[in-house]
Amino acid sequence: MVDGKLFSLRKQLQSLLIIDQNNIQITKASAKISIDIGDKSIIPNQVNYFSNPKDITFYNNVWASTTLTPYTNKEILIDQNLIIIDISNHGDNQIPQKGFVLSFPKEVSLPIVNINDAVKLNLEFIDKDGKYINLSKTASVVTGIPVLVQNGQNIVDNIKQDDPAHARTALGVRNDGTIVIVVAEHIYKQHIKDLKLAQVRSILQKEKGITFEKLTIPEALKILEKHLVNDNVIGQNRTCRLYVKPWM
Repeated sequence: MVDGKLFSLRKQLQSLLIIDQNNIQITKASAKISIDIGDKSIIPNQVNYFSNPKDITFYNNVWASTTLTPYTNKEILIDQNLIIIDISNHGDNQIPQKGFVLSFPKEVSLPIVNINDAVKLNLEFIDKDGKYINLSKTASVVTGIPVLVQNGQNIVDNIKQDDPAHARTALGVRNDGTIVIVVAEHIYKQHIKDLKLAQVRSILQKEKGITFEKLTIPEALKILEKHLVNDNVIGQNRTCRLYVKPWM
């Protein structure tokens, strides 16, 4: 979620980076989304995701101009004022600007609702103690960031060893308050290379056609990567690359 605009949603308990009204917090929470229409409550199982035959899916206009769902789906279109403006017997409908669409696969019955019915959208984050987290309408919430170290203690979100390879993110705060995010893509089979400054200088000086004194950091990293990283793809696995991005 960025500036209150929902991009996707994972409901399980997970680590979150929350930025709200200049306040930053890192916490663990689960998420809930529901849509109330009269005395009916509809709970989407997916947000902005390709339609699954068993799941009700929520779409807003960060997804696409239309829902891109199968024609056999049925959909409820809701405008920015939270009013039902159309009930469609087919999928792939236009998503209302600043509104959203509830898409129902053919295996799921469409609830009995009417055009012009008012709708209430509920999006809630619950911390690990079961308490609701109060957020403003412009909050930004980033999910999937593992809190690797907190208060000097190692914290691992998921210690299962059979997880498929996927990108991992680490987040830290320097003494001066700078937030640093490091993303590791794919998996790295080799040991970490610990280079001394003299070794770095030696590698860079061997590169032809460069002026060592005028070399920028990005240029130097590119040269080091070429010499040190085995970029061959083996099956679906490849070496990992680390990217560091400071936030001021």
